[in-house]
Amino acid sequence: MLRVLVADADPTSRSGWVALLEAERDLRARPAVSAAELVDRCESADVVLLVVGDRTAPRMPELLAAVSDRSETPVVVLAATATDELVPQAIEQGAAGALVADAAPTQVVAAVHAAAGGARVDTDTGMVPVTGPLVQRVSHEASPLTAKEVEILALAGEGLSNQEIAGRLYVSVSTVKSHLSHAFGRLGVRHRAAAIAEARRRRMLP
Repeated sequence: MLRVLVADADPTSRSGWVALLEAERDLRARPAVSAAELVDRCESADVVLLVVGDRTAPRMPELLAAVSDRSETPVVVLAATATDELVPQAIEQGAAGALVADAAPTQVVAAVHAAAGGARVDTDTGMVPVTGPLVQRVSHEASPLTAKEVEILALAGEGLSNQEIAGRLYVSVSTVKSHLSHAFGRLGVRHRAAAIAEARRRRMLP
């Protein structure tokens, strides 16, 4: 079981990433709600997922250095900002991997596993394949969910079972399962909890 410490200044985004990673059977995700908590707890984690937005971008070098000074825990940076330069900067400053904000959830999970296994970005090219576990300057454009998929995911987010959703919408259970399966594919996830978390993170759910 890999222990992932999720550091994100945005409470909503942080909760979404924790829920998404927790949906993976071999990952155990916990939040770090402040820089101090990130530094204090990084030693007890196998990987740190550091989500860097516009407000926290100026502190990224400081945070990466603080984790490096405290432990050997690899850090994967998720650049939740429009600044393209942030991704190569993170690699140069010691991050094990860096991904753009709209990377697919499967890519983020793969990056966490790769970092835990000691993988690093190729320092000669500074780039990795799009299909590789660590993604740099790669944008993932997921197809938008249909109205019905959003409706069903929203009900699933309320805790309703497939049968309860079917009864609410006057459709068959197989229809509900089909819509959920399509939503998983569009969002790049494999589990219901991860799909709900990802849709909320992208503000697709009401």
